[in-house]
Amino acid sequence: MEQKQLKRSICSFLLNIKMKNTAIGLCYWITAINYYISLIKENSYQVVRMNDVYETVAQEHHTTIHSAEKAMRYAKEQCNYQNGLRVEHKLKNFEFLILCSNRFLENVS
Repeated sequence: MEQKQLKRSICSFLLNIKMKNTAIGLCYWITAINYYISLIKENSYQVVRMNDVYETVAQEHHTTIHSAEKAMRYAKEQCNYQNGLRVEHKLKNFEFLILCSNRFLENVS
């Protein structure tokens, strides 16, 4: 799948779990999920740390790691992901990243 189409599909997935499209964190999550999926395809995802994800997001969006983390956390907390992803507890950002990436890949396959 082409990068532009992949990002659109990730965006649709996030909007389907009720992430607000006005949150800058939505763009950051699209980048983060895209990055994580690229690592899965390269078979190097076993060594991923969330700080590496924040760094990648921050570089792509010309912001700081702290700002990226905060915006992503806020966007996640403001959406109704627990119903959309069918989880009963609150997720940390890393858990959310992994779950969204895996569910997205399941839907695409």
